Parts: sequence; structure tokens; C-alpha cells
Amino acid sequence: YAAEAQNGGGNADADGGESVSSLRRLFPGIALTCKGILLFMCGAALIALFAVSPVIFGCVPSVVSETDSGAAYPAGALVYHRYTPAETLAPGDAAVVYDAGRTTVCTILSRDDALRTLLTEGRGPIPFEHVEGRAVFCVPLAGKLVSLFSAPGPWIILAAAAALLLAGAFLLPRYSYAPKYGRSDKK
Repeated sequence: YAAEAQNGGGNADADGGESVSSLRRLFPGIALTCKGILLFMCGAALIALFAVSPVIFGCVPSVVSETDSGAAYPAGALVYHRYTPAETLAPGDAAVVYDAGRTTVCTILSRDDALRTLLTEGRGPIPFEHVEGRAVFCVPLAGKLVSLFSAPGPWIILAAAAALLLAGAFLLPRYSYAPKYGRSDKK
């Protein structure tokens, strides 16, 4: 120990101990960043919960997959609609139409009860059987996000990212304050 005391306590560890301790100094900042991202993800989940809440009041969400020249809402919008019989829709209403795998929202110009069709802007006559209901409200571009998360791939990536963030938020602080050699209560 006398030689070590003469050298001023010794140099930095020859095995890179100084770089490890400087890396450990970054752990609290990384953990804080992970906690901030987790808080943001919880806020986004809360917003998604509010987006689903109109279902409680009888509204059905639909993603507008196609727009015509007379469409009431743009493609990629998330439209909430209530089932309304086509016979009760009036001119000027926005009707949600599902035809051949596509959902569109059209503005009704007139209704022909004899032929059981609705005349809309840009689309022509639509049979009553294709009308899902009346559009209540719309969230622009939210349908693109819903379409993105309808496949399992993004959910798997999101779950893996959340697991890594949880590990970073709660495991890194534990290792950042660990003593360099053994237990800290030893003298």
C-alpha cells in the first residue's frame, strides 16, 4: 500500500474502470428519459381510450377508405356513425356507405323511396342496403393510425419498446449507484 500512496492513490484502473464509472454516471439521465417516454406512452394510451369512448354512446367507428368527388370526409379519417335506417336520412345528411369492401361518407342530395336509393354528390344512386348510418363526427387522419395498428406487427414492436423502456427506467438507477468494489457499508 505504501507504493500506491506514493503514486497519489494510484492511476485509473488499467482495465478501464474509469470509463465504466463515467458510463454509470449516464444511467440516471437515461433512466429519466425512459420514464419520460413511458409517461408519454401512458398519455397516448389515455387519448386512445377517449377515442374509443364514443362506442359507449352507440357510435360505431369506421375508417374512410376512399373518397369520391362529393365525399363529405377525406380518406384516412375516423368517422363515428350511428346506425340510422336509410329511409330516415334527409338531404344534406352525411351517410356512411359500405360497398365492396370500401367505406365512404357521402352527402345526400335526395332520396328516392320508390327505387330505394339515395342520390349523392359524385357517386350516383346508392341502394339503401349499402348505407350503414348517419355520420355523427369525424377525427381527421386518425383512421390512418387505426389502420396502422390493425396489424400485429406494430403491437409487437410497441410491446418490445415498452419492455426496454421499463427495464431502462427501473433497472438502470439500481446499477448507477452501486459501489465500485463490494458493499458500501464495509470499512
